[in-house]
Amino acid sequence: MDPLAKGDDLDNFKKNVAVIGAGSFGTALAEIAARAGNNVKLYARNKEVVDSINQNHRNPHYLSDFELSPNIVAVDTVERALIDVDFAILAIPTQLVSACYGYFLLRRKSWCL
Repeated sequence: MDPLAKGDDLDNFKKNVAVIGAGSFGTALAEIAARAGNNVKLYARNKEVVDSINQNHRNPHYLSDFELSPNIVAVDTVERALIDVDFAILAIPTQLVSACYGYFLLRRKSWCL
């Protein structure tokens, strides 16, 4: 059955998404999630990147030619990125996945498999 058949609108399907990692891959995934209508928090380690995304809607280091959606908010800590999210996307280098996954398990996040 089509969930929109009852007259629901797409606002009912919006999610709060965290993207951990603001490199090329993370920035692209954040933009895809934002264009789908979701509220996105993008974690970046670098304050310059956070400030540029929030003020200019551009990542100065990756995909800098593209203007990012206004519903992407950059944050400077993983903790802030994970507040009130429905799910998180890891977009970090492979060698960091193990440590990051352990971080999530220690905090017993319900969406962490």
